[in-house]
Amino acid sequence: NLAVYDFAGTRLWSSGAILNANAFASAPIVLADGSVIACDDATVVRFTSGGGVLWQAPLPHGGIPISPVLTADGRFLVLATYRGPLYAFAADSGALAGITFLRKGAGDPGYFDTVNTPAVRGNRIYVVGHHQVAGVPDPAGLSWLAAVDVVPHDTALDERFQIAWQYSFTGPSGASPTVVGDT
Repeated sequence: NLAVYDFAGTRLWSSGAILNANAFASAPIVLADGSVIACDDATVVRFTSGGGVLWQAPLPHGGIPISPVLTADGRFLVLATYRGPLYAFAADSGALAGITFLRKGAGDPGYFDTVNTPAVRGNRIYVVGHHQVAGVPDPAGLSWLAAVDVVPHDTALDERFQIAWQYSFTGPSGASPTVVGDT
């Protein structure tokens, strides 16, 4: 349940039954206009500043959401998930704009998922993920820090994300990547 309070502690509104118990894994985004974007493992919702639903979109492949982020141009909401894909939604309408599973290559039977919030610089997101196949973590502990571009022009849903580069390492990550200037 998402609950919104004013500075004096007065409860203004709540999400009620719109979000399920898996919303706990994801911090909501509060935008400058007071609207709020929150999600669970089935849906992502943009609420108006007064608590009305501006838009609501399903997560077609599920996944436990890890704190959504906006691209710098504000056009896309990007949602990385645990045990699911990377999603992009049009921030103004909630339309599904992209979906992909981060893979080592075309023949990879698994994918990289995350328990970390992506970092953003421009229309590039940085995400740390650990490789798993059928829900089983990679026995070698393979993980990635990947720079993924969100392509702003019209492309197919599965081509909206393009891996610019990746750095492989061994072991889990409990920390979200951080962007400071060009670093």
